[in-house]
Amino acid sequence: MALEIDTTDECDHSTQPFPTIPVMNGHPMRPSYRLALDEKALVDGLSKREWLDVAFKFNTRDTLLKLQASTMPEEHVEYAKKLSTVDNMNKNAIDYDHELQRKNNDLSLDCQKLKMVVEELTAQNVEITQQKGVLVTQLEEVHSEVFNEYQAEFDKTFRQITFFYKIPLDESNFNIFRDIYRGDLVNIQ
Repeated sequence: MALEIDTTDECDHSTQPFPTIPVMNGHPMRPSYRLALDEKALVDGLSKREWLDVAFKFNTRDTLLKLQASTMPEEHVEYAKKLSTVDNMNKNAIDYDHELQRKNNDLSLDCQKLKMVVEELTAQNVEITQQKGVLVTQLEEVHSEVFNEYQAEFDKTFRQITFFYKIPLDESNFNIFRDIYRGDLVNIQ
């Protein structure tokens, strides 16, 4: 960085060289200071001691600017890395959100399909339950008819036994819970 003190308007150009600042973002920093006539009068009125104090202050500021300029690229790189990381995290979060939304939509569609299947199965279950009730009633009617038919045949048989063989069936020797097995009368319980 070169510090120029320019006293234009009919004055000579005196230059005080200063060390240069590193290049920043591809552009070298070269501040220059131009003094107007009234400022020239102020500078011309300085003693060597005062001039050295001003030069020292400028040099100190120049050093501070160099220090700031030298740390800025490091901080910039660090912040750029953090920003890149945050951008990647945001992109990943957006992608993950899209993926979750797609999965949520798929699950909602599957849920609707399953609800329809459940409704169909519930309707089938009601229909089958009704059919079962009808079949149970029919089975009971068939059992009742078969039992009544056998009972009627059994009653006819007993009446014929009484009629043909003259055996009274109201005697106490007859017991429907007993049967003849190998020539003996045994309980069948």
